Amino acid sequence: MFRYHSYLKTLCHSSQQILARNFSANALPKLPLADWWLKVAYLEFRAPVVYFSSPGLVFPKQTFKNADDRIRYASQVVAAAVDFKLSIDQNKIKQEMYGKAPLDMSQYKKVFGTCRIPNKPGDKLEYYPNSRHIVVMHKNHAFKLDVVTAEGTAVDSKQLAQSFKRILELSRKPAEPIGILTSNDRDSWSDAYALLTGNAENVRSLQAIAESLFVLCFDDKYRPGDQRADCGRDPDRDMNDCGQLCMHGGGSSHNGGNRWYDKTIQFIIGEEGHVGLTYEHSPAEGQPIAVMMDHIVKHLAASKTDDCSGAGGDSSAAGDLQELDFCTSNDVKEHIKKASANLDALVEDCDTACFKFKHFGKNFVKSVKLSPDSFLQMAMQYAFYRARRTLRVGDDTNVRRRPNGDDSLVLGRVDRVCSHHDQRDGVACRKGARAQGGRRRHLLGLKLIAQENGIPLPDIYTDAGYVRSLNMRISTSQVASKADGFMVYGPLVKDGYACCYNPLDNEVNFGITAHASNPTSSANNFRVYLEQCLLDMQNIFVSHAKL
Repeated sequence: MFRYHSYLKTLCHSSQQILARNFSANALPKLPLADWWLKVAYLEFRAPVVYFSSPGLVFPKQTFKNADDRIRYASQVVAAAVDFKLSIDQNKIKQEMYGKAPLDMSQYKKVFGTCRIPNKPGDKLEYYPNSRHIVVMHKNHAFKLDVVTAEGTAVDSKQLAQSFKRILELSRKPAEPIGILTSNDRDSWSDAYALLTGNAENVRSLQAIAESLFVLCFDDKYRPGDQRADCGRDPDRDMNDCGQLCMHGGGSSHNGGNRWYDKTIQFIIGEEGHVGLTYEHSPAEGQPIAVMMDHIVKHLAASKTDDCSGAGGDSSAAGDLQELDFCTSNDVKEHIKKASANLDALVEDCDTACFKFKHFGKNFVKSVKLSPDSFLQMAMQYAFYRARRTLRVGDDTNVRRRPNGDDSLVLGRVDRVCSHHDQRDGVACRKGARAQGGRRRHLLGLKLIAQENGIPLPDIYTDAGYVRSLNMRISTSQVASKADGFMVYGPLVKDGYACCYNPLDNEVNFGITAHASNPTSSANNFRVYLEQCLLDMQNIFVSHAKL
């Protein structure tokens, strides 16, 4: 609660701070919140997972010379992902540390073979860690394909390539986009799911998808127009297009139906070399997914000269290949129609600005004895202030910036070097959140205890200060990877921004989003301000170094 008091000072009057102190004096002991958080923040959240909670993770751009080249790449991605999964099973993943303290690695076990099942009033998660197959999607068709042998070894990449060739041949014409149902709001999808499960063949197909290790999507070409007339053409078009493709597939007229958004992992192999994945957020945070991407990219580099087109070696296909069929009633078709319209509206409202900041990266920030994460967070505050002429804060998982320690830097246009006191406070805030000492979940837990036991909610939960503290108009997240990739997801509030970043040695990748329907926000404008703020901050530190 001390951190909540400290944060509240930046937003509220003294009477509201007194209310918070009185509440904390009677607070209950610490309780585990993981299950509550999963339930409230994800499974009971009824908006679509697309854009609102499922991020896209963009891999380094590829250049495919022909169809065989794309198949070769896809087979290597699958082989690397299966290798990563087997490494998790064998406890070979390197233990992650925060300083000298080991971090919890349990989320790695939930990445593969997990599926979110639509349900009212809250969804369910099903886990199938021992599965041996994946689902491959192309032109809305879905195929079940074994990628792990009965002996528990990975199927050879050349065999995978032959199976992928066969799948592309069998799915030349588009099928009905059953997968687009998974993009709809969770209640509507739950209704459609109930209709589908009234047919035995549909049940078998749905179960095969749920039990798969992951989904692989072969996408058609994707070249959307500008998302907003006032933004102009984004110079980093490939990054922008791929970010959109990994978030929402471009809608019903592109690849929006060639997905199954309930699966934790969906690898995307675009025809134009746009590659990456979409991941359903509830089972795991972003860092295990980024570690997996690094593993895959490293595997690809080691296999770059390997010919997986089927020439030479074992040219037989992989294990059992089975197309998953669906029977759709008129009611299901109506759900598909509505889901398509809803996804298209969401895509229209998705304003993106994904780009590479090339002027410097984390090496420069370290050279001036600062934390790269703190430096970039400061720049995003500064950019938000410039864009909106007001200073507000927020972060996706309880690591909120402290404006009263930062506004002297931000509002003063970075006219002095951040003091050691400010730096210590910022580091302490992040350490507290990592140690499960964050404000939001702590207060949520106390609220749920009261509700479950019929206890009237304390006044703090209806106080304007508390309500204001939950309105996060800028949601930020560092998802660091060694590979030249980045993550992108939608903002938390209608008039807000989301900014995900990957600090590399000499550059920084950013994925920025806003709601196009909101006249006060523009992803491209935020990008412009962010770039200028980063350069302004660099100039300040360079100037100080010369004194």
